[in-house]
Amino acid sequence: MPLFQVDISRILFVYIVGLTLVFVSTNLIYKTLKKGKNKPYLMICGFFISFDISISLNMIYAPIFLTDIRNVLYRVNIFFLFFGLFFTLLFTFYLYKENKMKNQYLIIFSVLYSIFLILLLYHPENITISVSTNWNPIWKLNILISIILISLGCCFIPTIAVSIIIYRKFRLKILKKKFKYFIIGIIGAYMTLYGAIIAYSTNNSTIILIFSFTSIVNIVWALFIYYGMTSNL
Repeated sequence: MPLFQVDISRILFVYIVGLTLVFVSTNLIYKTLKKGKNKPYLMICGFFISFDISISLNMIYAPIFLTDIRNVLYRVNIFFLFFGLFFTLLFTFYLYKENKMKNQYLIIFSVLYSIFLILLLYHPENITISVSTNWNPIWKLNILISIILISLGCCFIPTIAVSIIIYRKFRLKILKKKFKYFIIGIIGAYMTLYGAIIAYSTNNSTIILIFSFTSIVNIVWALFIYYGMTSNL
């Protein structure tokens, strides 16, 4: 088996879609930093930087067919995807606490969440990637369920719950409308992430190819999140 190998579907998904996502995300980072460099803006940048790293890693390991390298890079890729979404939780808590959230709490939350992710991702038997799986990541069912439940409980549900509270506090309709985009973007981002993991775990080439085409919608979710986050600062 050659070290590097790329088929048409991988080129389509990983490089055409991936490069488009990185371009959009990097542009949003630049626009955010132009607006300001205080804590909330850095949280927004943290989300998009994590997203950029994840997509970039995906483009790096996609043509590599060495089991150890592919397994390590995939796990780092998934870590940054889930950790990136954690910044949206920090951002909503920052808005909710009206700028009173202390740095030590941010650090504690970040460390604990990182530990949860590392424990689940880095055990070698939790995710299998090899020639026998057609180089697709196959998750053990209990680990797949665990990481979905942990990310739901630690990030998604708190983010949506606090976002709804913030949304109801707004008096101006224009602010409500803009923040609604943020909520929709968050829901879309999580559903796309879960969908990708589940699609590849089926090891069904048709399902994977279909999901590869629909993954371009991530651009929409990224724009919604950016628009909703920056419009309320």
